[in-house]
Amino acid sequence: MREDALPYAECMALDIRSLRVLVACDDAGTITDAAIAVGLSQAAASRTIAALERELGAQLLVRRPRGVELTTLGTAVVAQARKVLSELEAVRTLADGHTTPLRVGYAWAAFGEHTDELRRRWGVTHPARRLELMNVNSRTAGLAENLVDVAVLRVEVDDRFETASIGSERRFAAVPSGDPLARRRTLTLDDLVGHVVVGNPEWSTTTAALWPEGAVTMRRIWGTEEWLDEIATGGAVGTTAEATVARHPRRGVTYRPLTGAPRIPVSLAWRRGEAGPEVEALVELARELYGPDDADGRSSSH
Repeated sequence: MREDALPYAECMALDIRSLRVLVACDDAGTITDAAIAVGLSQAAASRTIAALERELGAQLLVRRPRGVELTTLGTAVVAQARKVLSELEAVRTLADGHTTPLRVGYAWAAFGEHTDELRRRWGVTHPARRLELMNVNSRTAGLAENLVDVAVLRVEVDDRFETASIGSERRFAAVPSGDPLARRRTLTLDDLVGHVVVGNPEWSTTTAALWPEGAVTMRRIWGTEEWLDEIATGGAVGTTAEATVARHPRRGVTYRPLTGAPRIPVSLAWRRGEAGPEVEALVELARELYGPDDADGRSSSH
């Protein structure tokens, strides 16, 4: 049932519903889609966010033509909101006896082209425990924040976590579709020298270390939509894992393979000592989908 009227939104903005709407905005990327996800009208969802921002005295979302992006404070608030909602879900689980989902965090593109097939197969083999994919833009994709049980990683993490290699992916360039580079079938890292390169060195695979010192100008971004916007409008270029090509097509952005560039290792990680049969099963399933030649980061045959 949709609820356009939120009688308490003005006087009690910091409540469970407002946190759900904020998290839904982060997950969906637009207020319209977030409203659908939580069963509100777009206007009601917008009022809820506005009331929450007034309550906190700061902006949480940046409104863009194609959707919304979290501000720095918004990112921190969403991280805490996910903890609160997770605890609430755990309480409800105790009450109704249902099994909690296996929460899988990712910072960019999950399992890429394998994502949908992995979820389908998991549903067949583990019908009692569904997978819940959560986009958390941090180096550990939500593990350090205790938001997820397992994380898909393409960067190294410290020894608080155990990891298992599931494969590797080709590295791609992302360039404006109107740029001359987009007319070429393949590119090299040298082709990007002299450009502004967008990325987030904390949790993305693009860092200045890919080039000689001073060869490119790095610009920090905070999320996928901002990254795509910067490239589509001609302000920058980027590099990314093959998974992004499958999960984030965008008009105005052209992806081209980077020949000679190092492949990107992909792993699953979990908090040390917390692996169980289901985590092991997820590792094996992911390795199967990525292919046996990729399981140790070797070159793929496809």
